[in-house]
Amino acid sequence: MNDFKEYADVLFNNFGDRVKTWITVNSPGEYCVPGYMNQSAPGVERPMDGPYICGHNMLLSHAEIYQLYKSKYAGQNGRIGMTILGTWAEPRIWAKDDDIEAAWRHLQFQFGWFAHPMFIDGDYPEVMKAMIAEKRAELGQNSDLPVFTPEEKNLLKGSADFIGLNYWDGFMAHTGSANQTCAYLCDQDHRLK
Repeated sequence: MNDFKEYADVLFNNFGDRVKTWITVNSPGEYCVPGYMNQSAPGVERPMDGPYICGHNMLLSHAEIYQLYKSKYAGQNGRIGMTILGTWAEPRIWAKDDDIEAAWRHLQFQFGWFAHPMFIDGDYPEVMKAMIAEKRAELGQNSDLPVFTPEEKNLLKGSADFIGLNYWDGFMAHTGSANQTCAYLCDQDHRLK
């Protein structure tokens, strides 16, 4: 995280007089999920905890850079945010509560994972914490979702001036695990069509 913060400091110092909108991380979930399910760089197979540790570190790095800018470069009058990539989900059958809940879980794992800590309370969405804990308990394990300290929660809450959104597609959601291996995809306990 320190190297990323030093890099941001160099950018703010050299370009802040001209650049007024900064995105610290573009699509963090796209690095964290495929990267730790051995589908893209860094090509590490840690599907249970890798995506969550990666996302945790990206959020904290973002918050550190936000604080750096606001404390050292506020006179540049710029804005700092993060851009989240997400897929939208609608309930497959609107009359089914399970499908409505499946769509909601999907949105919380896609958007809430990163937006909730920055804009709500410095922590992950409750449904995300509960689902991961429940899925790991079924395996006799503890949750793989890292826990923010009170100091980290304070650092994260309010650490963005805006949110960017990369939105490519949408799906119909219904309850049921996406696969048999419990990792990021089945933690959401839904299927997309």
